[in-house]
Amino acid sequence: MKRFWEVLLSAFLWGMSWLHFLIVVPVLIALAVVLDPRRHDYLQRGLCRRIAFFSGAKVVVKESPGFDRTRTSFFMVNHVNLFDPFILYCAIPQLVRGWELESHFRIPIYGWLMKRFGNVPVPSIRSPRDLKRLWRLTQEAINSGVSLIVFPEAKRTRDGGSSAPPRSPSISTTPSKPPASPKKTSPP
Repeated sequence: MKRFWEVLLSAFLWGMSWLHFLIVVPVLIALAVVLDPRRHDYLQRGLCRRIAFFSGAKVVVKESPGFDRTRTSFFMVNHVNLFDPFILYCAIPQLVRGWELESHFRIPIYGWLMKRFGNVPVPSIRSPRDLKRLWRLTQEAINSGVSLIVFPEAKRTRDGGSSAPPRSPSISTTPSKPPASPKKTSPP
């Protein structure tokens, strides 16, 4: 009987989370059309906090002693599940966006949000022209004070561990040199 109630609660929370996401995201996109998304960053953080709440996650942030909360940084994280970007957005104290596969920008609602808020598109085909555009957009984000989340493996892992590095541009070859800040998401 306990298992039945757990399944029922899980289904309810997932349903509420999706309903919440599908209602709030179009509102945030509409706001981003008329206002700079930086002006309503607190609303985006609220969305992410509620997604974490509905997922049942308890977000605990532990900063390294030398971490500068005001310095623009790259946050490098192994991508374990779909909640990682939302949890990271709750935990990172700076204005932050991410490197996002360009193909994700074509996903209805989610892709529109990512594009409108200024995530940096990472091309699937890495021609010199596309890589120059990636570096230019990365540099523009860093110069404007936006920190970036990068999933260096460019895919989710089952256990959060590292696998062989992908054949993709390395963060260490970027034109600017903001600090790279490794992060870890894990269950409590």
